[in-house]
Amino acid sequence: MRNLVLFLAVAAAPVAAQPAAPVDVARLMQGLASCVGAAEPELVGTILDLPLLSTEQSVAIARAVPQHKCLVQSPTMLRFEATAMVGGLAEELFLRRFGERDVKWLVARNGTARPRNQAEDLALCLVGRDPTNSRLLIDTIPSSPEEGMMAKRLSDDLPPCVPQGMTLKFAPANVRMFAAAGLYLSAHHPPSTATAAN
Repeated sequence: MRNLVLFLAVAAAPVAAQPAAPVDVARLMQGLASCVGAAEPELVGTILDLPLLSTEQSVAIARAVPQHKCLVQSPTMLRFEATAMVGGLAEELFLRRFGERDVKWLVARNGTARPRNQAEDLALCLVGRDPTNSRLLIDTIPSSPEEGMMAKRLSDDLPPCVPQGMTLKFAPANVRMFAAAGLYLSAHHPPSTATAAN
């Protein structure tokens, strides 16, 4: 996946460019995704309708996010892959559109969702196995001890969901991304596609 270099607005006087600390990066990314999702829900919906972690989805993010008004040049530089935005965008739109729905409703929706690729299969499987903790995970602060604790609980459900031939690092950020994507895909069934994406 191509890397994006984004400059985020921060409340500080201009200084020499400094990379953000790891915890700050996760929280800045979440803030960026929330800003874009709140400002452009239809655009984000279109991006999330593309197969999860596909080349098409990454290209759509690479085209839309760097030019977005939520971004301005600043001394804080974030370097990340386009797919790093997917989880945050899915969280924002899920909470905005379906945040008040209960777990029983979510389970029913999850049961009728159809994955279009391996990434969607994993995300939907994770939420199907543990919808309650998937939902609780996205309510935590990124890089917080609470996020780590919830991600650890969910990680026990991940191995049976990982498709053959797919490798995954069980880092909290990865677990959170798949949980957020699975929640959104369960609640909102995107249009079917003729062929599976990457």
